[in-house]
Amino acid sequence: MKPSKIRHFWEWFERHHQTFLDFESLTRTERQYWLAELDGHLAVYNRFLMPLLEWDTIHSTQKCQLTITAVGRSRSFAMVDKLMKQAPKLRNWEMTALEPAAGFDETAAGMLQQLNASVGKLWFDVRDMDARGKDLLFVFAEGDADIDYDHHFEIDELVYRILGEKVYGTCFGGIRLEAYESLVEEEQSYLVPLEQLPEYVKRRHVPGMTVTKGGRLQRKA
Repeated sequence: MKPSKIRHFWEWFERHHQTFLDFESLTRTERQYWLAELDGHLAVYNRFLMPLLEWDTIHSTQKCQLTITAVGRSRSFAMVDKLMKQAPKLRNWEMTALEPAAGFDETAAGMLQQLNASVGKLWFDVRDMDARGKDLLFVFAEGDADIDYDHHFEIDELVYRILGEKVYGTCFGGIRLEAYESLVEEEQSYLVPLEQLPEYVKRRHVPGMTVTKGGRLQRKA
């Protein structure tokens, strides 16, 4: 009997995991080869998933984190969970399903500061559900600058980082960036600063679900 695609991936990874721990000692060509191999073996299981590697550069011990992400594609979340349930326990490795919430860490704070400088202070509001039953997140820029594609991309990237992949992909059907001045005064009074978005998500009612301190959605017990 042929091994399952999940078992095939993890058996390959167990055979070569030390190579990734020793990544710094590899040549540039070798690094490209092994990253391509990792991508390719994961694609055999599901082509919509992507592996992310993060090495511990602070401590002297060799440690690495492997995160399997669906890049916010909620239809693939179950495939990630199924894969990670069979992940082996390997010394010096941490296995993570989906990219976790970072909140307003140093990177997110820098992203927000850059956006504030280009399009002004940012506010948000959550509007009615779309056809898939998900709410739409509207972000409003208070500055006078013209809003372009790059700004939309940067807002999307920021929300993804502060909320984490599971909440980003599950809660919202889309994110729209619009001008603050397009609203009448009464509508403006309902807006909330974007910095408060993580707290809003934690407090909102999601039937049958709850948000953990790490920003992940999980079913209520």
